[in-house]
Order: sequence, then structure tokens, then C-alpha cells
Amino acid sequence: MLGAILAAAGTTASMMATGVWYLIGSLGFVTGFGFGCMMIPALVSVTVWFDKRRPLAVGIAICGAGTGMFLYSSIVRFLLEHYDFHGCFLILGAIVLHGCVFGLLLRPPPPRPTYNDTSSSANATKSDIEFETQSPQNKFDVAIFRNWKYDAFLLSCFLFSLGFFPVFMFVTSRALKELEWGEDEAAFLLTAISIANICGRLLCAISLGRSFINNIAALAFVMMLGGVTVALSMICNGYHTMMVFCAFYGLSGGFMFVGLPIVMAELILPQHVEIASGFFVFSVGMAALLGIPTAGVLVDKTSGNFTLLFLMAGSTISVGALILLGIFLVNKFSKR
Repeated sequence: MLGAILAAAGTTASMMATGVWYLIGSLGFVTGFGFGCMMIPALVSVTVWFDKRRPLAVGIAICGAGTGMFLYSSIVRFLLEHYDFHGCFLILGAIVLHGCVFGLLLRPPPPRPTYNDTSSSANATKSDIEFETQSPQNKFDVAIFRNWKYDAFLLSCFLFSLGFFPVFMFVTSRALKELEWGEDEAAFLLTAISIANICGRLLCAISLGRSFINNIAALAFVMMLGGVTVALSMICNGYHTMMVFCAFYGLSGGFMFVGLPIVMAELILPQHVEIASGFFVFSVGMAALLGIPTAGVLVDKTSGNFTLLFLMAGSTISVGALILLGIFLVNKFSKR
């Protein structure tokens, strides 16, 4: 609820913006901080309440973000046409405030067994297990960083996000400036990516958790597919080839944003879900904070050329995929 109030306040305050720096403070910091506070409880709640059907539950929950991405540009365009700049942000703030209602529906995590660091949740004995009490000292446990697989997972998430978000921000700019498309054609690229993103989230929800699919290996493959897609997008100069790029880019992104929390839950002990989710969201947000401005500087330094940006973004995503692949291989051979 606090996150929804902050996000709504930042969005509403933006109606009085007089310059870019004002929007950076209101939308960037206040609204962004509020959205971060909203995301973590929702992610933790779904993760801890569902076990057997966790991929499906997480997929359904996160599909809401994909749907919002699809509708956002159309809603903003409509509001700007009918209610001008000030009315647009006022109405968006009211919409965001509805998050308080849904926050009231979240249930606190159930009591669950905790395990000693030397034992795993799969093979712990009764002497290793005790039920967790929700005391403040259990909320922030940096012992989670002694799990090198989780550390590698965070690095993989960071690299994926570092390459993913700049592409989403600059794909329309490339279409307008480099490919010389019209504004309507360029804007439809984001719509196509959003539709594919929703499909990717649904595909992940349906496919992960199957007995014949290794979740980590599946994510490594899809992340590598996304990296290769971004790198090869520079040879996509026609409308149809760009639609193919949008389809693969959107699918891989949607698949990853559902699959990453699921894999995270497999790599950690149950009592670390809250703190692990917090650092997961932090790594994604920090990558977006660093990646998008850096991408803008890179485009400026190369005189508006997007080739180097997309190649570097694709390479960064691919390195993240190789890290996930390494975790999968270690798990596979350690079981023998």
C-alpha cells in the first residue's frame, strides 16, 4: 500500500512539472521507488504461497505487467489528446492509487520450515528444521550471499537487464532516425513487442515446472536466443524483418521475467525468499538505471549510430545466458 501511495503521489505531482529535472525527481525517483515497493511484496507473496504450481501462478501474476505495457502507450496517447498534459498525469496517478486496494488482498507469508545453511530444503532432517517466526532479524540476512549460485544468478539478471532495457527504449528511435520510418510504423514496434511479451509470459507459465524441462536450462536457452536476436537485429531493415525481431525479442523478454523468479526460488532456502527477491529486483532496477543513460551516451558519441549499441546489448545478454548455463552444468554434474 505504501508503494502505491508513493507511486501515485509521484505521478500526480508530475502534472506540475516545469522541466525535465522535475520529472526525473517525481517520476524517476518517487514513482520508481513506489513501483519497486509494490513489486517485491507481490512477487514474494506469489512465490511463497505456491509450490507445485509456482510457474503457472507467477506467470499469471506477472502477465498483468505485460498487459499494462501493451495498453500504456494507447492510454497515454488518448489522455493527452483529451485531457492535455496535466490531466493525463492526474488520471494516471488515480489509476496507480488503485494498487492500494489490491495490496489489501495480499496475505502475509505462511509459517514455513527453516533450514540450517549446511542442509538443503530437499534433504534436511527433522533436527535441521524449525518453523520460522516472523521476527525482524530474519528479514535481512546477508548469509544468502554465501550461496555462490545465487550470486551468479544475480549477475546473470543484471547483465540480461543491462542489455534488454536499452533496446526497448531505443528500438523506435532506430526506426525513426536510421530506417526513416513514419511515427505510426515506429510506434507499432512497441505494440508488437508488448504482444509478444505477453505471449512469452504465458508460454513460460505453461512450460516451466514440467518434469521433462529443466528450468535453469530453459532460461539459459531463451536468454541466449534473446541475445542473438538483439545482435542480429542490425540486419533487420525492412518492416517484416523488424516484426520478426520484435516477436523473438518480446517472447524472450516475457519468458525471462516470469522464469527468473521461479529459478531464484530453486537456488535458495525457503527462509531467504524475501531478501532474495529484494536483491533480485534491485539488480534489475540498477541495470536499468545504468544501462539506459549509458546507451544514450553511446548513441550520441557514435553520431546517432545504433549498431554498436545493439551489438553490445546482445553480447551482454548472451554473457548472462552463459552464466545461467554454467549453473545448470554444475547442478547436472554434481548430482552424478
